Amino acid sequence: MTIWSRIRLWLRAVVGRSRMERDMDAELRFHIEAFAEDLVRSGMPREVALRRARLEFGGIERAKEECRDARGVNLIENLMQDLRFGLRMVRKSPGFTTVVILTLALGIGANTAIFSVVYAIVFRPLPCEDPSRLVTVWTEWLEKSGSRSRVSLPDFQDWEDQNSVFEELAAYGTNRYDIPDLEGGEGVRGAMVTPGFFPLFGVKPFLGRVLVPADDRERVAVLSYRLWQNLYHDDRNVSGRSLRLGEHDYAVIGVMPPSFRLPIPDVEIWLSFADIYGSSGAAGVGNWLTDRGLRGYGVLARLKPGVSLAQAQSQMRALERRLAESYPKDDKGLGAVVVPLQTQITGDVDRALLLLMGAVTFVLLIACANVANLMLTRATARDRETAIRRALGAGSNRLARQILAESALFGVVGGGIGLAIAIWGVNLFLRLSPHDIPRLKEVRVDGPVLLFALVATLGTSLLFGLAAVFRALGPHPSDALREGGRGVGDHARWSRMRNTLAVSEIAFATVLAMGAALMLNSFIRLATLNPGFPADHLLTFDIIAALSRYREPPKQSDFFNQILERIRALPGVKAAGACTSMPPDISQESDTFRIGGLTPTEPERSPEAWYLPATPGFFTALGLPLIRGREFTDADKADAPAVAIINLEIAKRYFGQSDPLGQKIDFRGAQRLIVGVVGNTTYDGLGAPPDFQIYVPYAQGTFPGLHFAVRMANDPLSQVGAVRTAVRSVDNEARPTRISTVEQLLSNCIVQPRFYAWILAVFGLVALVLSSVGIYGVISYSVSLRTHEIGVRMALGAKRGDVLSLIMGKGLQLTLRGVAVGVAVALLLTRFLETLLYGVRPTDPFTFVAVPLLLAGTALLASYIPARRAMKVDPMVALKYE
Repeated sequence: MTIWSRIRLWLRAVVGRSRMERDMDAELRFHIEAFAEDLVRSGMPREVALRRARLEFGGIERAKEECRDARGVNLIENLMQDLRFGLRMVRKSPGFTTVVILTLALGIGANTAIFSVVYAIVFRPLPCEDPSRLVTVWTEWLEKSGSRSRVSLPDFQDWEDQNSVFEELAAYGTNRYDIPDLEGGEGVRGAMVTPGFFPLFGVKPFLGRVLVPADDRERVAVLSYRLWQNLYHDDRNVSGRSLRLGEHDYAVIGVMPPSFRLPIPDVEIWLSFADIYGSSGAAGVGNWLTDRGLRGYGVLARLKPGVSLAQAQSQMRALERRLAESYPKDDKGLGAVVVPLQTQITGDVDRALLLLMGAVTFVLLIACANVANLMLTRATARDRETAIRRALGAGSNRLARQILAESALFGVVGGGIGLAIAIWGVNLFLRLSPHDIPRLKEVRVDGPVLLFALVATLGTSLLFGLAAVFRALGPHPSDALREGGRGVGDHARWSRMRNTLAVSEIAFATVLAMGAALMLNSFIRLATLNPGFPADHLLTFDIIAALSRYREPPKQSDFFNQILERIRALPGVKAAGACTSMPPDISQESDTFRIGGLTPTEPERSPEAWYLPATPGFFTALGLPLIRGREFTDADKADAPAVAIINLEIAKRYFGQSDPLGQKIDFRGAQRLIVGVVGNTTYDGLGAPPDFQIYVPYAQGTFPGLHFAVRMANDPLSQVGAVRTAVRSVDNEARPTRISTVEQLLSNCIVQPRFYAWILAVFGLVALVLSSVGIYGVISYSVSLRTHEIGVRMALGAKRGDVLSLIMGKGLQLTLRGVAVGVAVALLLTRFLETLLYGVRPTDPFTFVAVPLLLAGTALLASYIPARRAMKVDPMVALKYE
């Protein structure tokens, strides 16, 4: 009989209990009377025959019990009795019940909330057809392992034509687009995609259609579901409508479903490559269609059925080797790397989220240990009750079922409250978490999450219930029923178990507190990091020159110079300048450089530096210190001698103690005279290691888009309106976008570290409180058991200080054992934090000293409360104990 058949039989038996009892009673009486009639016919008196028949059947009630056991009715009845008894015991101790349920609810709720996030971001399949075959393909410099780079369009086309491992390939390039009709006017991130992009994912549009090969040179757009709602307010008749993007009109051809957020989460619109065909070859833009050195595109691919990741990797490496032989100028030294799309999307976030999952699992284990200790203490207090029940004939299985049923009640109620906490926690996580976490919109409490909550509830109920079961079945009934029962209740074995649980709590709390302390230390170092310039009173924004009006370099230079002149004339503006990149993490492109006759202190091949065309006044506005030489001036025109300003890192690495001014540097196809040295900053993210930066005059390296830095005398955001007016006075169709203070840019760089650090800190605090409660419970119960002993000691002359040191010494001993185990485990586990830490090692000595001291102090405080109670024991009262 299958389990489901047995369950159905039980349910039918319970529902039809009264009818079954009547039928069973009638059937048994019929058989007894029929047997008696046979005996009567053989000459036996009727009364004797009935008695003989009953004896033969073993009694009606006994037969009924056998029938009930055969049908499983007794098991259901016993379970209901156990649940009713457990419910009475729960109501009998409201304080105990509240502590247990809240502890479980906190552990289960926190685990369920974090699991819902981890599952949605790391484990939930991507919302597209057969996502396991989707990959991304990158180039990498063979001499720099792990240096993934984007792909040039000519290389992509060769990959598309010559590979045999992919069903479909697609290239995409991201950019920000100004949408005048959008509320707020700050623009959105868009992706230019090749025609194979949407077929690769196999996702149907919500409205209209997707791009097809015939659209490649047409200005058409597919909107995200959110952008469609913001722009057209759920109007389903959008196909064919015109949408203004920057200086061009695009025809809307479709809307994607809400779940489609690829290839990166913040893309809101997908466009054809019409812009690339129209702008390639313009000043400062380069010819992206033919130049293999312009690597600015991501590549997506779908593996053919039966092709493994290793096979695709092997063929792409061979293909790239052939391209390096054919085009050594641009592809020499390049390889190819294939990465699963799911892995690429989650990036480093999966490591941080799995770290949080591990941390919150420790919280659950601490909660289980805490509840198990409470249940063990309670079971010890009920020794006499359990012994009486066993002496009256209660079997071990029945007692175990009754205790586990009571544990299940705690687990179910705690799990229900925990699920409510999880739903609230998920909503709080979504409100407080950084918006750049991938797949954040997919986080929800759904079937897999509910299943996890159920498993967590049942698992924890069984885990902490077993401790009480072992205790209840431990002492022999005769021992527990001795007068007073003292000595048995605190049997050494069970005392060791309670101590072990307390030590485990401290060990788990130590590991969690270590991780939280390391993350907080790292965040503080990152938050207080000097970016190389003063960030206060500094406004930044972007402006893009329309190529239809400013295609030639002189027009672009004149356009931006006029804007800078108008901005510098505004009241409260101290300095203004612009560059193609902006600290701390907005960078345009890098290129190799060579300094003739000089060898770096660390031999390198093809050193690279950020290519940074900057206007006069940029260093002053940014506050980047000029260490030697001069800044750029208006005299550094396009036809003037080629000059460059290097950063301090290049000066140290390549020039040492010699003066770099007047030296020549080969960079971007020209030999440039070094006229200045400026301080180091970062264009690769806050906390990135020092890198090489080479600034050139903007007039000698024009580009149609610039990032402006405006140093103000007062609040930078108060001048936004004036800045917009100044820009429109130069070109009525131009406007600044991505307006922000540099302080906000720096803050955005540490949003994720700050978020993870504070979550770990909260978990660490919860673990500290729960472990303190555990220590308090063990010491408090120890004091209650040793009341008689303490009274004897005090009667014999022991002072209150002696009692205090005795009790607190016990708490300190447990704490030190737990801390020692926790430190040993932390030394093994904290190394997984290495990639998430900045400026602090996973084995930071300060952390490994401060955290144990904090835990020891907390445990001593938890032990002090029961120790004070022990100090107040009256010897005369204690000697009468039991």
